[in-house]
Amino acid sequence: MPPLPAPIPMTPQEKEWLMNIYDLRRKDLFSMGFVRCMIQTVLLTLLIVPLISFVHDILTDGNWFMTQFQPAFWILKIILGILLAVLVCTVLYYGDILTYKQDAVAGLKQAIPYTISQKQYFPVTGQYFLVFATDDPDTHHEIDEEHYNSCEEGDVTYMYQAINSKHIFHKNDHIQVKFFNIPRPRQRNYYSNGDW
Repeated sequence: MPPLPAPIPMTPQEKEWLMNIYDLRRKDLFSMGFVRCMIQTVLLTLLIVPLISFVHDILTDGNWFMTQFQPAFWILKIILGILLAVLVCTVLYYGDILTYKQDAVAGLKQAIPYTISQKQYFPVTGQYFLVFATDDPDTHHEIDEEHYNSCEEGDVTYMYQAINSKHIFHKNDHIQVKFFNIPRPRQRNYYSNGDW
């Protein structure tokens, strides 16, 4: 396989798009994501841990009622649950979400080779898509007609990808944050001059 080409600068629209993704994912993590983590942790602490304790005490002939209703024991479990939620949110933020901001600040993208497993054309909407062998089969990358006609299934094509976050730039990009699918406006595509 030939060596990868050197990274090239991102367009201002690509940097802005990565910052939008960063902002949306950060807000989701620290608002609803943290709340979901807290609720799950408290439920786990209040429901599952006593059940495991109860089964353990039954099997070892311990006195479950004497250990479960001590306030200090419950407070300790809730504090540990909160610390676990904070730890999970911190790891998600630094491991996945912050990389979008790092890419936007660095301003570089890399051309990465992908093997085309499937080409799709939708005549009703006039859209052209590629599905790559390394992707989920439901992930479609929209491309222009010229690029669609220049490649075949099984060929290797190059797509631009952010270096740290591995976000693939393609026409009419979109992101999905939980239940919200946020499309990128069609007029603000990534192609500065239309070529790949």
